Amino acid sequence: MCHRKAHFDGKARFPKPLSCYLFLIRIAEYKRFDVVNYQELDICKPGRKCGASEKLPLYKFLKEPLTAKYGAEWYKELEIAADYILSGK
Repeated sequence: MCHRKAHFDGKARFPKPLSCYLFLIRIAEYKRFDVVNYQELDICKPGRKCGASEKLPLYKFLKEPLTAKYGAEWYKELEIAADYILSGK
């Protein structure tokens, strides 16, 4: 069981800090926008397994921390962009 699920199920006493959830996310800040990229590291293989077992793409697995970092409106736009890209249009 991943820590995220354990916390929500009441089996872990505390949630991971935002920095832990966003550990693999590399953010380059520019004047008008941020570039958000994923960096795959072996140390986080258990997290990828957890996301795969829950059948969640990374951006959905990280909804709460990404929303905490950028806000609900930004996350909604991310969902729209992902739906568009995944639809193949």
